[in-house]
Amino acid sequence: YSKEYTSKWIKAKFNLTFSELLHQKRCCCAADYLKNTNIPVEENIDRVGYHNGNYFRKVFLEQYGMLPMEYRKIQKKL
Repeated sequence: YSKEYTSKWIKAKFNLTFSELLHQKRCCCAADYLKNTNIPVEENIDRVGYHNGNYFRKVFLEQYGMLPMEYRKIQKKL
């Protein structure tokens, strides 16, 4: 399939751009790692495919309303 077709299909199916969907899925995986492991945040960032920790924290903050370490602390208390 072409890039254009795939982008339109994703937008129609999920009401998100490809980039937005990718960020959402990566953050979901990162949140799972944060909740269920003690692996350092920096290693989690690499595992989900980000190469810039500051950018990841910005995206995670937009998705979850808190930074990764805050998320981990809250999840560990539950």
